[in-house]
Amino acid sequence: MRRIVIYRDPESDGWLVDVPSLPGCHTQGDSRDEVIANAQDAIASWIEAARAMGWSVPADDTEAEVLKVDDSAAA
Repeated sequence: MRRIVIYRDPESDGWLVDVPSLPGCHTQGDSRDEVIANAQDAIASWIEAARAMGWSVPADDTEAEVLKVDDSAAA
């Protein structure tokens, strides 16, 4: 199981995903369901490629916390 970060793409109506425990593992999708499915594929592909190259696959020890920060005071 991997933690993923899902967020709205600020430049479109789509969604983006980052996988913090797998460097460079990112994907996108038009809907939340699609981006989750794409994330599963991206994770599997990343791990398969790493193993094929003899790399170790990092453990998912990422601690995550969601904070909402009021940015209305930003100039």
